Amino acid sequence: MILPTVLFACLSLLAAIASLNSFITFRSQPSLAFTVVEVLAIYIPISIVFLLPIDILSSNDDGDGPHNVFFVEPKNVLIFWKLDYWSAFVLMWLFLPLIQEYYRSGEFTPMAKLKDSIKSNIKFQLIVGGIGGVGLIYFFVQYGFNFQSFKDLLIALSHTYSLVLSLWLMSYGLISVPRRLWNNNVNLAHQLDHLYIEMPKLYDELNDSSYNYKDICSIIKSCEQIPGIEQSVFKFEIQELSKQVPPDLNLGNHVRSTQYTSIQQLSHVTLAKLQRTLKQETTNYQSAQFEFEKAKERCIQLQDIVDSKSTGSLRFRIGTNIIRNEKVNYAIHVYALPILRIAFALVLFALSFIVIESELLHSTRFSIINIILVSGKLSSTVKLIFSSTVLAYMVFCALISLTRIKIFKVYHLFPKYSNPVSVVFFTMYSNRLTVPLSYNFLTLLQSQRVRSVFNDFLGASINLSVLGGFFNSTLPRLIIIPILFASFNVFDKIKKKLWFDYFDAFDSDDEEGHNESVQSRKDTLIADGKGIIQRELGANSIGRTAMSGLSYPELITTPRPNESSSTAKDDLLESENFDNAETSATSEGFFSKVKGFLNRSGSSNATLHIGNDDII
Repeated sequence: MILPTVLFACLSLLAAIASLNSFITFRSQPSLAFTVVEVLAIYIPISIVFLLPIDILSSNDDGDGPHNVFFVEPKNVLIFWKLDYWSAFVLMWLFLPLIQEYYRSGEFTPMAKLKDSIKSNIKFQLIVGGIGGVGLIYFFVQYGFNFQSFKDLLIALSHTYSLVLSLWLMSYGLISVPRRLWNNNVNLAHQLDHLYIEMPKLYDELNDSSYNYKDICSIIKSCEQIPGIEQSVFKFEIQELSKQVPPDLNLGNHVRSTQYTSIQQLSHVTLAKLQRTLKQETTNYQSAQFEFEKAKERCIQLQDIVDSKSTGSLRFRIGTNIIRNEKVNYAIHVYALPILRIAFALVLFALSFIVIESELLHSTRFSIINIILVSGKLSSTVKLIFSSTVLAYMVFCALISLTRIKIFKVYHLFPKYSNPVSVVFFTMYSNRLTVPLSYNFLTLLQSQRVRSVFNDFLGASINLSVLGGFFNSTLPRLIIIPILFASFNVFDKIKKKLWFDYFDAFDSDDEEGHNESVQSRKDTLIADGKGIIQRELGANSIGRTAMSGLSYPELITTPRPNESSSTAKDDLLESENFDNAETSATSEGFFSKVKGFLNRSGSSNATLHIGNDDII
């Protein structure tokens, strides 16, 4: 029956449309071509989560196929796999990179943006092609000029990077996702203290990003005042730039980092760079605004919950109190919701255990995933739900870990107002991670007992030469390395060894006295965070609502100076891994010192994104 597959395909399409709309509304999407490509790029990973279990159930049918509601003829499954795989391949290597560079470009006309995008992608492909020359030499020596073998090699090599990256990210997420959910609900007071400690940092980042945004807007406005600009060849470019500056933005007291006073100082390259910088600084400001508002609202809500324990009634100071009865509201937020979240965390821990155990004992009869899928006592519906859930969880853990890698912090996702470049980046990686994880899911099963069309279609190519044996036997078991790293905070300890001791020698000559002052500095930071929250509430500044829609209010004229709270935060984070297993903040002091040096040197745009959620 092909009907279930068509039904799941329709559900996947609807889920893809809803997912895209949640990050960038259809009204905000720049073009129809962008929408079509992005919906397809999101649809493919979602559809694979359903397609692979259907493939396994259909390929291992016991001859009772017509009575299996999920049975699909292998030839039809193969068609779906070819459509999904080659569509993802073309999207990842052609359309998505072109679209990403198109919207990143600082050019002013569609044709100029397209040319700039093609040029950037050609440079990238030449670099990749040069590196891939090593693989071609291996291919020519080993197999000669054979098209089929050449295609197999391309598939195997293209999966090497993606499979290693996806397994590393997934293994970290298998530990961090349930642990974070557990820690955030077991001790609300501890979570509240941690949020207060984070508030000064988020406030500084918001001020810095708003200053940088205001600076680039001021530079653009100054270009409008250049004598003769209306009659120059740059009139169109200046007008396009000015349209992107909010008309109510107050730039009166701002001191520009760059000043253009004559047309001779301008060029097309300069203006294109201004537009590219404006796009990036707008995104940085929106992201910092969203993170600050989210943390602020969470702080206020948690403080209300903690304070309510003394009265037995709860009414939130911000947001909508859906439940009017304060006693019922108290019972729900103090008891019911934390218990449900902790129970869900336990379910995620169980799923993580199943995946880790199956990875370490893959291709054996002891693999839990293998035991469930080959069992004759379970219905096809149970097997489909189980395998889809596990595969979706594996992909989710990998993607969540990807968002926490600080090297990718130039890309920001937030509800409804994400920029196209960031959306394209994460959809591209969702495709890049899903297919390798699907192949990895098959390696968890005994290949002698469990067949699949996907393995016949793609596995034959991946199993090429020595790569196939490594992918099948060794690589899945190597996930124990990042799992141990995440479980025992190895990343934090490495950073402490590399940076903490060095700066500690400068910051404190009295180790014992330094340790004794940790609690007082912690209290200072908490008080500083509370002060920020009180100022925000007192000034009625929730108009800066990243949660309900980003706007451009009166921005801060200069970045917030390095106050004592920031210094105390650096010292505290160097001497205490405050958020238990989740923080890697022992290196925060080092990077804040470097950032401070860069800012004092005039490099206001330099940002070192290494902080509490680092994983590599």
